[in-house]
This record gives sequence, structure tokens and C-alpha cells, in this order.
Amino acid sequence: MVTGHSWGVPTFKAPAAKPILSPCSWLPTISQLLWGCRDTAVPLPYNAHKLTWVQPPSLCVLLCHPADFRVVGPNLPLLATVGQDVVLPCHLSPNMDARSLEIRWIRQQLSETVHLYRNGEDQYDEQMKEYAGRTELARGGLSSGSLDLRISELRPSDDGQYVCTVQDAATYGEATVELEVAAPFFHNARPWMAALGVLLLLLLMCFGVIAYLFRRKGEFVVGGMEWRGSGVE
Repeated sequence: MVTGHSWGVPTFKAPAAKPILSPCSWLPTISQLLWGCRDTAVPLPYNAHKLTWVQPPSLCVLLCHPADFRVVGPNLPLLATVGQDVVLPCHLSPNMDARSLEIRWIRQQLSETVHLYRNGEDQYDEQMKEYAGRTELARGGLSSGSLDLRISELRPSDDGQYVCTVQDAATYGEATVELEVAAPFFHNARPWMAALGVLLLLLLMCFGVIAYLFRRKGEFVVGGMEWRGSGVE
């Protein structure tokens, strides 16, 4: 839709993936186009520098191309327990429909595929066998830019860094998510905390054994004294 501004400068609004049509007798300048986009607050991901004009015989068509995106992950490591499910969060910025993009989750150290989404479908040909049947991309959030990956039945080997990569024909982005998998007894515990807990447990067991031995020794001494006393009588 092409409209006129109160100052006489044309402004432009276009729904997603639809062209703007205007008579060929008038073509806006770049400065007018940039001013119009700022004035009408055209929502991301449409930027003025990504606009292309196509001029057929009877109409001028303004095509709005998606702007570049960024992939954003959490700043802190995720803590989870062996055996439970976990969701690795990731999203696009600005929020945009990701259903037509290629989304690949990989293990950073191994550079192997954990989960692949391409051409609107999950692809399992390249998936690591260790993750077969245990991954699921949150399909319901793709239209709003969510790239969350669920991993079920966590194993100790799942501990480590994961990279969420997203690309289309012109843009590529990635973000890293760190996952720390702990044993069930030490849920949410750091490795040094787990080691300290084991050490304290061993010390308590030693004290218990020593106390038991002293008690048994005391009972033996008292019993011997009573026996000798009864023999004297």
C-alpha cells in the first residue's frame, strides 16, 4: 500500500512477503524511501537498505527482503540431572519465522550433528547415533523465531557445549549453549562440590566405624570386669 504523508512525502507499508505496487509514472528517491520507512516504523525484519525495485512495463514493484538475523543463546550454563529431559534454549533476533531456514544443532567438540531441520522437516540421516530418538525441535515456536531443542533421558556423555546454527541463502548465525549433566544424588552440584560431598560422606562413615569399635570395646571391658567379680565371690 502506498499512502501520502501530511508533509507531502510518500510513505510505504507492506505486509510480510508481499510487494508494494505503485504507478510507474512516479518513483520515490532513496532519501524519500528511507524517511518513509523510519516515519511509519516499519517492523523488523524489514530494513530500507534491503529494498529492491523491479519495474515491469506497467507497474513498479517494491520487494522487501528479510534483513540479517542473529542467533541468541543463554549466557549461563544449563544444569540438569542424568535421566531427566532438558530444553536447550535458543532464538532468533529479531523475532522472525524460522520455518524456511536450516537449523542444525551440533556438538562443539565433535562437530557432529545432534539434530537437523531442513526444508520444513526434521532430517535424521546425519544425526549422531547417540541421540537417535532422543531429540525434538520445538516446532510450535518456529514461526516466532524459537529454536529450542529438547533432549530426553540425559546421559553423562551429553555433558558439554552445543552449537545452534541457522542459515538461509544469504545469512548465517550461531550461538553456543553449555550443558552440565550431574549425577542424580548431586543435582545442580559442581564437580568440586560433588567431590567434597563424597569426601565428607567417607569421613562420616569412618567416624561411625570408630565409634562402633570403641563402644564394642567398652562393652567387652565392662563384661570382663563383671565376670571376674562374680568369680571372686
